[in-house]
Amino acid sequence: MTRTQLILAILVLIIIIGAAAYFLTLPPAATPTPTSPTTTPTTTPTEMTTPPTTTVPAKKTLRVFLTAPIQMDPAVILDWASYQSVQNTYDTLVRLGLAGDIDPKLGLAERWDVSSDGLTYKFYLRKGVKFHSGRELTSKDVVFSMERLLKIGQGPAAIFAPIVDSIKAIDDYTVEIKMKQVYGPFLYALSTFYVLDSEEVKQHIKPTGEYGEMGDYGKEWLLTHDAGSGPYKIKEHLVGERLVLERFKDYWGYVNPNAPDEVTILPAPEAATQVSMLLRKEIDITYTLPAETIKEMMGREGVGVSNQLFGQQFVFVLNTKRPPLDDVHIRRALAYALDYEQARKAFLEEFSQPAIGPVARYIPGAPKDVTYYTRNLALAREELRKSKYYNELDKYPIELWWCAEAAFEEKPSVVFATSVMELDPKLKIEVVKKPWASIYDATFKVESTPHITVLLSTPWFPEVGSYLELKFHSKYAGKSLIHVSWLLNSTIDKMIDDALSTVDQSARFSKYKNILEVINSMVPEIVAFDYGMAVLYRKDYIISWPAGEGKPPYAVQYMYDFRFMELKG
Repeated sequence: MTRTQLILAILVLIIIIGAAAYFLTLPPAATPTPTSPTTTPTTTPTEMTTPPTTTVPAKKTLRVFLTAPIQMDPAVILDWASYQSVQNTYDTLVRLGLAGDIDPKLGLAERWDVSSDGLTYKFYLRKGVKFHSGRELTSKDVVFSMERLLKIGQGPAAIFAPIVDSIKAIDDYTVEIKMKQVYGPFLYALSTFYVLDSEEVKQHIKPTGEYGEMGDYGKEWLLTHDAGSGPYKIKEHLVGERLVLERFKDYWGYVNPNAPDEVTILPAPEAATQVSMLLRKEIDITYTLPAETIKEMMGREGVGVSNQLFGQQFVFVLNTKRPPLDDVHIRRALAYALDYEQARKAFLEEFSQPAIGPVARYIPGAPKDVTYYTRNLALAREELRKSKYYNELDKYPIELWWCAEAAFEEKPSVVFATSVMELDPKLKIEVVKKPWASIYDATFKVESTPHITVLLSTPWFPEVGSYLELKFHSKYAGKSLIHVSWLLNSTIDKMIDDALSTVDQSARFSKYKNILEVINSMVPEIVAFDYGMAVLYRKDYIISWPAGEGKPPYAVQYMYDFRFMELKG
């Protein structure tokens, strides 16, 4: 029964009950005086009536496979699965809209002001937003959440600690943030800042903790509970086993009338089990599966394949300090040698697209008119001949590491090695399977970082500046998997700093284009393709899933925004 039908049913029931009550309370009718001729009264049999019944709408449930364990504290989240869960239980100060820009209708701040020097932001909060506790959200909760985030210093704090100087409440609905430095994409970055119920957290602080009078800052309690205002709240969280979310009926924002009432998130078993459970309708959305499995299931009745775009790229990162890759001509030769089309086919061609460089083409700020490398063996050989290593290529074998836990990385890696063999047999790439832990440890130092590392690149927040700063600014070198190319180029650093300090969006985006063109010419990495994360889902049950169908907004945390889903009624 739809909500409209339910309301009509209730109204009808009220009318029936009201009419019955009316007639039951009427005074008895006057007894008529018999007149001649007298007639014998007849008795009409009493009809048996069925009492009115109401139908309780069936609860709409959704079952999803994700990775485990899931971290539910917004101050410590880092991984993709945790972001999916937290964004359903908390609201952010601002949020991206369908056009990829900041939409004031979707966040806690209805509007904001930025000072002329770009160092002071004032946010004006919408009134009447309720936390799951029933208390109204005010500016003191925003202040508490930012101070807690910075004090804990984990997860999204890496974005805000270098740039946020102070935060204070002007009144109940106005918040002021002072910046240490101008940071152009600050509003985009705030799409990862979640607001907590300060009173609820304080009530559950564990006195013994590393944060002084704040004890553990509520970290232990927030692992299994929430203090949010989002469209869903935690019903149950058995860490590593099951997370159950239920609809928050007093949510202030939009929720599809046929969105799930309850969502159960489970750790993903191996691929065959996931597929089997999907076909038996025991699970509604699988986790990522091998390309072969996705291809086998495409077109199967009742099964849909989502294409989740949030800025992912399949990247061969080059260590620019290890011979022969310290020569830009070798790096360009490799970029021209790669058979990009075959690499995409080796992955999942249907859910990938050519890249424009080290940023996904659909991320806010990505230029539309930048061209990238395509396979051209003539140009590759021309670059190779310019290299100082040209006459001794066989003395410099190249190792390419791919992650043992990500089997889908192997085939594109083999395509890369084969492509280079076709360029010049003396230039050899050895494809090496390495455990994730080994790759992680090796990339802290330039001398242990392999020649080439396969990385699946995703930005912290959806804006080009996030990509550029993390991947190419020298301040992130030695931070393991963040900056693996060891570009260490002061000119690039200055260009990135200049762009990030530009508040005017149009001017900032223009600077991004210049940076990308310079970086592409230096080839610190070769982007094989942009891709979407493909998962299987029950198309006969999930009628609409905008983000899962590859529609905007393209942000890592919005893929499983359950309130926008529509389930079969």
